[in-house]
Amino acid sequence: MSMTEMPASTALAAELVPTSRSTVLVFLRWVLSFVSAFFFGAGPEWKGTDVVVRRTDTGRDVLRMGGMDVEEADRLIALVRADLDTHTVESFLDEWRHRA
Repeated sequence: MSMTEMPASTALAAELVPTSRSTVLVFLRWVLSFVSAFFFGAGPEWKGTDVVVRRTDTGRDVLRMGGMDVEEADRLIALVRADLDTHTVESFLDEWRHRA
């Protein structure tokens, strides 16, 4: 089996990471959630999880899909990992860059 036929999971790995946001944005979002919860009983949901696909040799991000809650991210990472096992690197990136 040549390198071009190897599954993408041999060169890429997917993981869940917290969405990187500025400290000011995090603070403002917290204040908005607190005020909403106080007055309305529920605040806006924090969508603070990203699915990141990285090269295993360098750790460089090749794909990032962000702004999801934990449940959305869990479902998406299961699909990403299944595709990493069944696609080549090229076909995986072609398919997922269009989805992201």
